[in-house]
Amino acid sequence: MALCIIDAVQSTAAQYDKSVLTVDRYRAYRHAQGVEDVVDGARDLLRTFEQVGGSLVWSGKVGRYKMPYGDANAVRAMAIQDAAERMHAFGVDTVEDLRAAAHDTEHHRAIRDAWLSASSATDEINWAYLLMLAGAPGVLPGSLTTWFVADALGIAHASDVPGPRSVDALVTAAADAVGTTAVELEHAVWRWELNRVSPASAPYAMSAPLTVA
Repeated sequence: MALCIIDAVQSTAAQYDKSVLTVDRYRAYRHAQGVEDVVDGARDLLRTFEQVGGSLVWSGKVGRYKMPYGDANAVRAMAIQDAAERMHAFGVDTVEDLRAAAHDTEHHRAIRDAWLSASSATDEINWAYLLMLAGAPGVLPGSLTTWFVADALGIAHASDVPGPRSVDALVTAAADAVGTTAVELEHAVWRWELNRVSPASAPYAMSAPLTVA
């Protein structure tokens, strides 16, 4: 859940490459603490803020692990901490907790509202992205995936873009064809689309999907 929170909040920054790097550097920080498999929950994430003394220091010491400070390398540390606090307050510590919340409509809506407030997202695309990272079932592909599919199919007019369920079927079929899951493929698509303006420095050693976090 910690990795999902960091990725989703940081993805609202002006440049998506900071999302990729912040997740990787959080892992590096935890590896240095002796944690081999970083499957932290929201509470574990909050504990790292406590360890370093707050979001300002966290931005440099954890979010930009062993990297220089600077506005150009800003990490949305305060928003990450706020989002983790809100998730934990609603009883969401793990991805399993977030998935289970879907069974209670009112509780799920309250968590969504809290998330959108903390992440400062202007629409629900970011909430859908968080759910996708957490492996929540039944999450239809977002607009970024729709744009990707339209581009792949050579569709130029918005009125001809496939609906979410058609896109879902196409993503599922494509995932089966390449031997992965629909969630993992859509995550790759989102990274590709978000990355177009400012390419990320993708690590050579790709980690396991965030759905295990």
